[in-house]
Amino acid sequence: MPVTLPLELQHRILELALPPLILSRLDERAQLCKTLSLVHRTWTRVAQRELHEHVSCANEASILELTAGVKGRWPIKRLRLEYLPACRNRFKRLYLFNTIIRDAASIIDEPTFRNLTYLYVRDTGFGSLPADLRLQTLLLCCVGLDFHDKTFFAGLSALRILGLIATVPLPHVADNLPPLLRHLAYYDVDWEESDDGADDDEARLAAFRAAGEKHRPTMAKLAQRLDSCTTNTDSGERRPWSYVLEEEVVRASGRFTVNNEDDFDLEEWAWSLGA
Repeated sequence: MPVTLPLELQHRILELALPPLILSRLDERAQLCKTLSLVHRTWTRVAQRELHEHVSCANEASILELTAGVKGRWPIKRLRLEYLPACRNRFKRLYLFNTIIRDAASIIDEPTFRNLTYLYVRDTGFGSLPADLRLQTLLLCCVGLDFHDKTFFAGLSALRILGLIATVPLPHVADNLPPLLRHLAYYDVDWEESDDGADDDEARLAAFRAAGEKHRPTMAKLAQRLDSCTTNTDSGERRPWSYVLEEEVVRASGRFTVNNEDDFDLEEWAWSLGA
């Protein structure tokens, strides 16, 4: 007589068998979900649920479709917003930015999204986040934030993983990052001008070290909370405070990684950390 595994265990095995929830594997994941949904009626609900857990929005039309899905109570756990360069040929930049910011904020304010755990925003502007959002992972790539708001991330009390690629100067927000933050990735080029006015190499090195030391208290405090930190910056472009942060992370027994690959994938990085 064949042995049948408990349904809950079957569902757990299905979830673990699926490719990771990252953009580069979504097509493969969706195809497998569709296939699994046809195997047995007890698998259909789980497979179809997984299809709606990761949503990508690349233009206003897809945002409107997402709004309709929210009304239908899709069990969305992850949301990715992207402003595609192709859209710039059809809309005025300011108008499209304002439209996306307003609509995206209103979507995230929906009660359905109070359990949202993962948000990826790329190539757009972004307004404030709801105070009671329970994000565990936030990835921002080439996102325009209000640099005057040093507390932009402070209200994300459940945040564990934060990726900041060409988004905001890390020293500007480092004192107000969430208390549960454990993993950080950043790209730090061009946030501070280097001191080229020194007359010789020794003077330039002294100026470089001095520029880093002024950030040491902030970086030391941040490093105490981090299990890992990754910079996606070429060694010749790293700023003084970045080297100070590396020293402090290592001193605090954390893991510091310099990843200067051009195709650094924030989602893959976050997934490797359990996002």
